[in-house]
Amino acid sequence: MDGFLDSYHAGKVGAKELKKAKITKEFLEDGDKVQVNMMFRGRELAHIEVGRQVVDRFATALDDIAKMERPPIFEGKRMTCLMTRR
Repeated sequence: MDGFLDSYHAGKVGAKELKKAKITKEFLEDGDKVQVNMMFRGRELAHIEVGRQVVDRFATALDDIAKMERPPIFEGKRMTCLMTRR
């Protein structure tokens, strides 16, 4: 079952993640702070750890220019973190 989840989530966030990382990088270069939000729906709530991995991959992609000011926290059906420029 883990293989299914990996392939499902990889297809769902892979290309979007890279595109949003480029846009986020532009905001950070301008000196803005960026709040990363991830919404969970339905069965996704049973796999919060997968969402955490996506947020960590996103932060790693921006590691050269950004740092996490506030680590990912789960509130209701949303995971949020705050990133600022290094």
